[in-house]
Amino acid sequence: MALPLAPSAHHLPPYMINMLHHSATNSDIPTSTSNPPLEVELRYPSGYTERFLLPHPNSTRPQKDRTLHPIDDLTTTISVILHLTTGPIGPHTKLCPLLHSAYTTSNTSLFTTTLSTLNQLLSSPLKLTRPSTPLIHHFLAQLYDRSIAPHLKPLTTRRAPKKPTSAIYGELQPAFLSTIFKKTALGPGQVYIDLGSGVGNTALQAALETGASAHGLEREAFPHLVSALHLQQFHIRCMLWGLKPGKVQLYHADFLHAPHLTDLLLPEADVVVVNNFRFEPETDVALRGLRRGQVEEGGEGCFYEAGGCGEVEESEEGGGEGEGEVWKVEECAYAEESVSWSRREGVYYVSTKLR
Repeated sequence: MALPLAPSAHHLPPYMINMLHHSATNSDIPTSTSNPPLEVELRYPSGYTERFLLPHPNSTRPQKDRTLHPIDDLTTTISVILHLTTGPIGPHTKLCPLLHSAYTTSNTSLFTTTLSTLNQLLSSPLKLTRPSTPLIHHFLAQLYDRSIAPHLKPLTTRRAPKKPTSAIYGELQPAFLSTIFKKTALGPGQVYIDLGSGVGNTALQAALETGASAHGLEREAFPHLVSALHLQQFHIRCMLWGLKPGKVQLYHADFLHAPHLTDLLLPEADVVVVNNFRFEPETDVALRGLRRGQVEEGGEGCFYEAGGCGEVEESEEGGGEGEGEVWKVEECAYAEESVSWSRREGVYYVSTKLR
């Protein structure tokens, strides 16, 4: 039986913060006596700090495996937090540009003084029922930079010549997922499932953004292995920010051949997401059969490219288990830059079980 990767408890013991993957952790900035990097600490609302290693502004060597430049990450983090604690026109509107200017002009004294002032302002705890969208998306960008970016090349190239196209790695972007969560009204006390969850991106975002209990099933071994680090760092970074997400469980399992999981999870699901853009026709057919008789009334499924699942607006599926089911299928548009493999706009489908 496939077991979840890690405990889904909301609270971790305090010593786990020592396992935080800092911004400075995966930095490959070369040491130089003429242009030394600057290492600083940023205080978060929880009281914990994160280390940032800033390359000298005159350094031309690009950092490997990074999706966030440390100085942009630093100033954005400060702005997001202070926007919530001091308001949209708080002191950060002047201090963050000053901090960035001090960095670009190599004014270390001004930089250190300004950061010290900002760290004092950041000591106020965040009191949020649910995180704001800018905070969520920046949190996820940080998490991706620390946990996924170093493994992105093997994730996107680990495909044997005869491997099925459904094994190709791809991602739905955070803004697109936020749209799906709002459209399906996903929230606390509900259950979210991603069939083919990759490194766990959508499940983690669902738990963080909506408070729902999130589950992900992934067939391929390497993405699931990376998701172990991803899930660990997700919980630790939530400690850093002082956030309490919904519970998360990630499984190493093929959802078409794991009835011990699908029979247990699907009847409880409120929202099921399937990125079936690269699925083979036979997998789409099997997926249609899997949802039949499993998803409860009112449950919703979101399909990136529906294939056989989005051919009609309303269909009655009969024969055996699930006989007499009625599903309403709505075609929706997503914006440019919504998926990792294309910059173009496109369509996805939301299927809602009526009975």
